[in-house]
Amino acid sequence: MREIALKSWQAFEVELEKLARNLADRRGDETDHMVRPIFRGQSQSDWELQTSIERYLGKEISVDEYNRYLLRIKPAVEAYTERSWTIEREVDTRMFPFGTVPNYEFMLYTRHHGFPSPLLDWSESPYVALFFAYQQARVDKAVSVYAFVEDLGRGRGGWAAAPNICVQGPYVTSHRRHFIQQCQYTIATKKVDDAWVYCAHEAYFQNAKDEEQDLLLKFILPGEHKVKYLQRLQQMNLNAF
Repeated sequence: MREIALKSWQAFEVELEKLARNLADRRGDETDHMVRPIFRGQSQSDWELQTSIERYLGKEISVDEYNRYLLRIKPAVEAYTERSWTIEREVDTRMFPFGTVPNYEFMLYTRHHGFPSPLLDWSESPYVALFFAYQQARVDKAVSVYAFVEDLGRGRGGWAAAPNICVQGPYVTSHRRHFIQQCQYTIATKKVDDAWVYCAHEAYFQNAKDEEQDLLLKFILPGEHKVKYLQRLQQMNLNAF
């Protein structure tokens, strides 16, 4: 991960243009499958990339155990939503560490209603991420906006059981916030003995040194511009609504 300290909105947009040019230069016959960057804003720059289940439990949780929690809340969610959900009782981990996470649609729906989740939310828009960075920021604390490119066009490799990150795409039925915020999500997994667990994103990024297969940038901006930048984002129709 590369950290880039910035002083202004204009400097942020310059870095976005640099990122776009960098990806365009890499794109070609051998890199047609390169994916677009996704962005995440955090209101304090010293915060790590943490999912809500990490903050809630303070430890890793196995894929099977988390699935059992989903099964337990399913009857109540169906009662309140008057909607039936299909959930796999036995998790098929043959596609791990990549591929769609088990019961993704139900997991995503409950996550948008406050249930702790191993999904980390991102946006296709850097300005949506900028809004979330500044929405609850303190003027005396720097904020951060992360940019992540999962695949730089050369494919991804490594030890399958080691911490890995996979982007879960936007094509899923979910809460309207999912579409308004142009959401995508990442999931971090690793294998411990014979069991797959949802692990910390930081466990992957701390060990990832090869920027030829993926890329993570952390833009750090001053909190003192909070009011001015939120007003500017309001003019772009980016607000709490």
